Amino acid sequence: MANTIARVLLAASTLIALSAQAAPTNSSDPRGPIVQSTRARVPGAPASEGPEQPLQPLVGVMSGGYRSMHFNEYFTSSFSGPFQITADNDTLFVSDSTANVVQLFQITAGGVSFIRSFGSAGSGAGQFNGPEQVAVVGNEIYVADYSNNRVQRFNKTTGAYVSQYGAPGTGPGQFDSPSGLVYNPINGLLYVSEVGNDRVQVFNTSGTYQFQFAAPGAGNGQLNNPYAMAIDSAGNIYVADTANGRVSKFDSSGAWIRHIAVGAINPIGIAVDNSNFVWVTSDSGDMYVYDAFGNYNSYYYGSAPPTWQVGYFTDIRGIAITQPLTVSPFNGTPAVAVVDSGSHTVQLFSRSVQPTAHPSISSLGPSAYVGQMAFDSAENVYFADSNNNQVYKYDKSAH
Repeated sequence: MANTIARVLLAASTLIALSAQAAPTNSSDPRGPIVQSTRARVPGAPASEGPEQPLQPLVGVMSGGYRSMHFNEYFTSSFSGPFQITADNDTLFVSDSTANVVQLFQITAGGVSFIRSFGSAGSGAGQFNGPEQVAVVGNEIYVADYSNNRVQRFNKTTGAYVSQYGAPGTGPGQFDSPSGLVYNPINGLLYVSEVGNDRVQVFNTSGTYQFQFAAPGAGNGQLNNPYAMAIDSAGNIYVADTANGRVSKFDSSGAWIRHIAVGAINPIGIAVDNSNFVWVTSDSGDMYVYDAFGNYNSYYYGSAPPTWQVGYFTDIRGIAITQPLTVSPFNGTPAVAVVDSGSHTVQLFSRSVQPTAHPSISSLGPSAYVGQMAFDSAENVYFADSNNNQVYKYDKSAH
């Protein structure tokens, strides 16, 4: 049996190693816990998709959708409470809502390089009290300043403060806990979602109010704690409707189109890739992917074991998708960057045509450790549980 296992693993052309790490200390979110929910684990899944089951020898639940999802690396940069992340070509902007700074990183052939940070704690010009989502417009950066109830504008090259707009309140141009922020290149406008007012306000890049849409509630076109937003190539707006457990899609004028990811557990991060697939992070620790019509596409189990491992999450938050990168290991595909506030890391993933699998850690038992994964020419997937001295096999449908 041991020789058979060795031959199976050595014959595979790709192996992925996941290294166990000591669990970092969690830092509390300054806004308190996200509203809890008991909704279905795989929102929007086909009827044949059920909840994860305990893993049995040679049979169990795998992340069937993302057989091509690969963990690549992670970085920390002494984060205190990383929350949201925005991608601009090969540059990542990470807002740290505890340290009250925004940090810039670049993905290079040698890994991830720190560029600079800007901001400090406070309410003055250029200071933050809970920086949230970042929008990039040319050589300028806009930051949703959550507890200061404003949006601030900075020079992207230097990090120098430029201007700000907004004040506490419920009227046009006023904010109550602005969190989501995206730029629409189709009409040149900025969209700001407010957790306190449960609406989206729209401004030009100078900060002049244009219009608003949505209202508090759970109906069509209504929102409850809209923490983050994303935009597709047609200028449609996707709002992570966190406390309603779904994503709401609107056109650029604010007309409601549909709900996506209904039943997601407190979705708090959202991104749209260059193929208009919608990526959603859930408080369950998982990632879900949908097409532009809301059809469920795939998922990635990320719920972490008691001892944190790379490739898993202890407090998943924001997500960003870069443009296709030429550097290895992405090789013409985008990087998927995910914030894990609990481990104070940003983790990078890539996709490829080669099928691999990522198991739900809870399906492996408390002592399991995923040592290696491999695939064969029939797209069967094998992974080694080194702690329990077992090898598991799944077919290409993750069965």
